[in-house]
Amino acid sequence: MPIIRVLMVDDSQADIDLVSLQMSKVDSDINIEGVTSSGSALEALSNDNYDLILADYELSEEEDGLQLIKRIKDTGSRIPIIFMTGWGSEEVAAEAFRVGVVDYFVKEISSAHMAWLANSIRNAVAQARAEEEKRILREKLQRSEQRYRALTESTYEVILGLDEDGKIAFSNAAMKSIFGISPEDAIGHRITEFISHYSDTELSAWVQGLELQKIIHRNVEAEGTTSAAGKRIPLEFSTSPANKASGFDYVMVVRDITARKRLLQEMERRTREVTRTKNFLTDLLNSSSDAILSLTSKGTIALWNRGSRAIFGFEGDESIGRALSDFCASSEDIELLISGMLESVKSGIWQGILLLRAKDGNTIVCECTLNPLSGKDDISHGFIAILRDVTEQKRIESELEQKRMELIQSSKLATLGEMATGVAHELNQPLNTIKIISHRLQRQLKKHKLDKEFFSGKLEVVDGQINRAAQIIDHLRNFGRLTDLELVPVEVNDALSGVFTILGEQLRSHGVDVELEIPEDLPPLRAELMRIEQVFLNIISNAQDALTNKERLLGNKSVNYRKKLSISAMSDGEGYVVLNFSDNGCGMSEDVCDRAFEPFFTTKEIGDGTGLGLSISYGIVRDFGGSIEISSEEMKGTNFRIRLPVAPEQGSSADSAF
Repeated sequence: MPIIRVLMVDDSQADIDLVSLQMSKVDSDINIEGVTSSGSALEALSNDNYDLILADYELSEEEDGLQLIKRIKDTGSRIPIIFMTGWGSEEVAAEAFRVGVVDYFVKEISSAHMAWLANSIRNAVAQARAEEEKRILREKLQRSEQRYRALTESTYEVILGLDEDGKIAFSNAAMKSIFGISPEDAIGHRITEFISHYSDTELSAWVQGLELQKIIHRNVEAEGTTSAAGKRIPLEFSTSPANKASGFDYVMVVRDITARKRLLQEMERRTREVTRTKNFLTDLLNSSSDAILSLTSKGTIALWNRGSRAIFGFEGDESIGRALSDFCASSEDIELLISGMLESVKSGIWQGILLLRAKDGNTIVCECTLNPLSGKDDISHGFIAILRDVTEQKRIESELEQKRMELIQSSKLATLGEMATGVAHELNQPLNTIKIISHRLQRQLKKHKLDKEFFSGKLEVVDGQINRAAQIIDHLRNFGRLTDLELVPVEVNDALSGVFTILGEQLRSHGVDVELEIPEDLPPLRAELMRIEQVFLNIISNAQDALTNKERLLGNKSVNYRKKLSISAMSDGEGYVVLNFSDNGCGMSEDVCDRAFEPFFTTKEIGDGTGLGLSISYGIVRDFGGSIEISSEEMKGTNFRIRLPVAPEQGSSADSAF
């Protein structure tokens, strides 16, 4: 048996020692320790644990044993106290019991009294320990009940205790929020009044099954009815047999699953939408004639649509997992693909032309578009590649370009043909000069009056005229030659000089005054000499015709009419040279002006023009990266405004690319 520690409070240390000695003889498990003052007693109690206090009535003049007991009780201590005194008094005994002692003992040191005291100490300690265990148990029960109530009252689920007939014996606060009835008012109602999924007959069978087979119903879906408005709500409940000690036969947990149902419906709706979208995208991918590929960040193919199979001839299982670079026709295309992937990550998209190999070994010209796939961290996780087979398109474009070059060449020759009379006039002038000098020399020879100085002078004139004729012929030959489109720096004055080599005499013979305003510091154009010359020649030739037509239309009134063609050029400071060709000829109507650049459109008589001059000029200017505009007013004149890019400075990076 454990030792019982007793704190004896007595003003006599001798009495303490005597009681301790006699008690050790009667009961060795009772250990008596003593103090001689109230203060020492309180200090001992605060520093150590004792099972019982044995307090004497007489302690000191300031405080007796009853006062000490009151002070101990005021601290909240539950240690049992036995009161003892050297003389008996019913009043003292009554007061002692009133303040909370468990027994009263008249101090007498005898074996019989010690035995009685030992028995009283044991009973008091046993009773105190039992009371303490009960107190602890009660506190545990209270805490358990508080937790249980907090749990049941804070949950959104209805927790019910049912009797064997299915009547509600207990309900928590959630009964009000779900069914609209307070927990108190729900007591005694049958559960079938709220859960309409079950009838009374079904409930009886259900209860019997619970009782006999100990069935536990988990997450059974049903419908419920609120008492407030009779509204039907979806429910889910679980039931099980209850512990008989709870006072219930069954426990039921009911939860409102309206939000869950709504969420499930929304999830199902979104799932259907996602499925539809996925099917749509799959159909869209497979219906595209373009090859649409999904690439990993390393360029490995992860998606291969039907268009890819149609273009390259490979099935999906033959392509997925391979690098797109495996399909490149050359190392240059591989380098271009890699640089394109890097560029798409940097700028968001890359477009270029790649030569790829099909399964049959043929080379396919593909127009490639790369878009990076980025995650939340904006790091590229792959690419979407769209490959369009433009092999046939490029072939057709090449053929069209060839035809266009032939058309430009034909237009040149047609222009020369239209100007044949003027060209003949240009050549006729030096030939006439040579002929006149030849006749004079022959006459001088017949008269034998030909001196060396005269002969030498005339030969120099002949030589100059021959050079002029040769220059005209050479320029005509160069102008009519088929040239490639190679953009180089071209001086505006050089192009105009070539035009006037062909048309100069013709303009003079028609009385056209040409005014030139070309700055000396005008930057060169980024163009091709013969083609820009062709543009200028077409515009100047049309101006000459317009001036002649106006003279014809004026008739007798043309006496004071001065035919004028002004050509000016200037740099706009934005990398372009702007040229204006203005005449005061017959002009054009708004309808004619709108159609001036249409192929084969002409206002000239049949046989006087092809209708291709301005159309081809428009195409040439566009090829140079420029623009051409026309403004005209009938009987007042026409202005052509041409805007052409300036050639980059020699040695610049643009010049090297150019």
